[in-house]
This record gives sequence, structure tokens and C-alpha cells, in this order.
Amino acid sequence: MPDTQADATDLVERQEYKPDALVEDGIARFLGWYRGIRAFDVAGLRAGWSPQMNAERRNQARK
Repeated sequence: MPDTQADATDLVERQEYKPDALVEDGIARFLGWYRGIRAFDVAGLRAGWSPQMNAERRNQARK
């Protein structure tokens, strides 16, 4: 990353953490996950599930 205010020195030294993913890849993966969750929620609402039922079923689907 060419321009950042983040200082990850402590993280790298203590945890030996060295990120190797590009920001663009991370954003693409996040959007894919988010769109999947939203599609699940919309389908549940169309089926008449309450928001609480939607959350419970989403959690069950992750297992």
C-alpha cells in the first residue's frame, strides 16, 4: 500500500503477521459475502420470516 497512516509494525513484530492480500481482492471477497447474506435475507423476508427468524436461519446455514 503506497499511502497509509496505519502502523502495523507492532502487529508484524509480535504476531509475525504479514498481510499478502491486495485491498482490491479483500473488497471483492467482502462484497461477495455481503451480497450472499443480503440475498439470503431478502429470500427469507419474501418467505414471510421475521428479521429474528432470518438471523437464526442464517446462523444455522453457516454451520
